[in-house]
Amino acid sequence: MTSGPRAVLLLLLFASTLTAVGQSSPSPLFHTGTRIVLTDVTVLDGAGQPVRGLKQSDFTILDDGNRQKIKSFEAHADRAQPILADAPQKPGMYSNAALAHPPAVVNVWLLDTTTIQMVNQMYFSHELTQMVNALPADEPVAIYWRAGEMMNLLQNFTSDHTLLLAAIHKAMPRIVTQDAQYATDVDTLEQLIAALSDLPGRKNVLWFSGGSSLYMARRADETPAPGLDLRPVFDGLEAERIAIYPIDVRGLTWATSDTMRNQHGAMHEVAASTGGQAFYNNNDVQGAAGQFMATDGSFYTLTYAPDDLHHDKKWHAVDVKVKGGYRLSFRNGYFDDDSQGRSVSAPKPKRPLLADGKAAEAPNTHLEPIIFKARVVAAADLPEDAAEAGSGAEAGNGTSPGVAETTAKSVPARRVAYSIRYFVPAAAFQQSVEDGKGAVTAGAAILAVNDYGRPVAHAIQVFKLNFDAQQLQATPNGMLSLDQEIDVPKGQTYLYLAVWDTVTGRVGTLQLSLDVTKPIEKSER
Repeated sequence: MTSGPRAVLLLLLFASTLTAVGQSSPSPLFHTGTRIVLTDVTVLDGAGQPVRGLKQSDFTILDDGNRQKIKSFEAHADRAQPILADAPQKPGMYSNAALAHPPAVVNVWLLDTTTIQMVNQMYFSHELTQMVNALPADEPVAIYWRAGEMMNLLQNFTSDHTLLLAAIHKAMPRIVTQDAQYATDVDTLEQLIAALSDLPGRKNVLWFSGGSSLYMARRADETPAPGLDLRPVFDGLEAERIAIYPIDVRGLTWATSDTMRNQHGAMHEVAASTGGQAFYNNNDVQGAAGQFMATDGSFYTLTYAPDDLHHDKKWHAVDVKVKGGYRLSFRNGYFDDDSQGRSVSAPKPKRPLLADGKAAEAPNTHLEPIIFKARVVAAADLPEDAAEAGSGAEAGNGTSPGVAETTAKSVPARRVAYSIRYFVPAAAFQQSVEDGKGAVTAGAAILAVNDYGRPVAHAIQVFKLNFDAQQLQATPNGMLSLDQEIDVPKGQTYLYLAVWDTVTGRVGTLQLSLDVTKPIEKSER
């Protein structure tokens, strides 16, 4: 994969880092002069069932063999189900409002078909169908898919089995393209870090593939191969609390080649380095995934401050012991990096979770994601009010901010023009006064990619909006609106949307899929 598409995606997801002036969001794992290491520990008994009711005194943490003092301890039982929207409120309207109610832990399925051959895909599709049917009625899952350069969000968090099955059938069967050979493990993990960065808490990723691409075949505590620095990847996964569960869907294999052993070794190492578990050389894919899902909400969170840190970028081995001889899963170490040297996890909005799963009040709202709505509709089918310049405010909110419009243009016959109108709370932006009027400067960006993750269109704009400051102060919940237009090829397209404050760097993102062959009709709105 070339750096271009990835750079555009990171621009959308972390646009604030390009425009913020003097703003930075410290990672929750670091404090001045001290590193706080957070470790999520899953404890299972001999039957593979989660062990509950353990106390802090039952745990021992070793850092490079030296016993550490536990600073905090939290026991997580089976979690309450998060409030997550299953679908847009109406056709063409989307929102990232689910980020306002972050869950304590989420489950993500990544279908990495870049290494799954057609025959294995057909069997795997059957296994996934059985897995969905076996899910509890209130168990939400998000499904990502990678078939080429970039992974796409097939289905956002939902417990609707019909939607989950539709997403699976959209992904497979699919012929593996020659470009798939450039889909490296490192690249996939970096994309996961970016895609899941808005969610606090633990993220369990079930990574279904046809084996490692061998780009992760070295141990995390060894010196990386020339030109391949794994420190940012593992630092980013640690900071985001992403636990990887690599699952080889090829089932029982009799091959004993070095390639196969290296693939399985790589899968084991990435799981051990993130607190997950690897599954390979076994036909019970459904059973393994089901076991991981059944234990996802029962774990213990421990933190400690290492006694001896020199920021020398060396690997520190972490070991956790529990009285009783149980089977444990946890991150097996971390790099002793200077926090300023971590480049993968760019500054982003985040609120730490409390013991009860609720988000703590952030002292600076600039660290929170911007919650917004977006109306996405074919330009030819726009409602009459969409073409009118004027208030740019959502109906009934009582504000009158200005609007930056995108002028209509001719579109080739094989492409379809879409209009995106963002509805964003005015309070999300840093406001200034110019010539007696209120003003904000907002950025908006769109990236459109196809099934194979290839960018097919993008648009980036900065909007200068003026409004009556006194009127806005009287109605603080008023909405600003921003309009963009983009034309995309006919077929299945995935849109990545971002809006941000160019002053503070606060950002909001939204991902959605769009069937361009079926534009929304007026009668559907």
